[in-house]
Amino acid sequence: MLGFITPHTWLTVVEAQPLRALILNGSAIVEIVRLPAKVLKGATVNTILVFLRRASEGDDLMQNTVRVLLTEHESEVRLSQVLHQQSQVNSFSQSDWANAEASMFSIDVSASQQLLLRKM
Repeated sequence: MLGFITPHTWLTVVEAQPLRALILNGSAIVEIVRLPAKVLKGATVNTILVFLRRASEGDDLMQNTVRVLLTEHESEVRLSQVLHQQSQVNSFSQSDWANAEASMFSIDVSASQQLLLRKM
């Protein structure tokens, strides 16, 4: 298992599509946590936690379910308090993102919005 604290921008910018493809095809995305805007002192970029598990032979990564925690974006909270904060929890299949335009990881989409997008 690997965990990273990164800027959130790579989830949706077109230029990061090769990185997203590498992750989608070589790792099971376990969880993504959107951190509150001011959780890292002095940081002006929105950040996320990403947890990945290396794929094993025979893993069907497209059937993997990704848990996404969306913390209150504007709240001021310490990093140690993030997992205890009230969060919205969404679930995605890796195939949702693999099949999205430029393999974008749209973590702010609700379950009902996901259903509508699949029908389009």
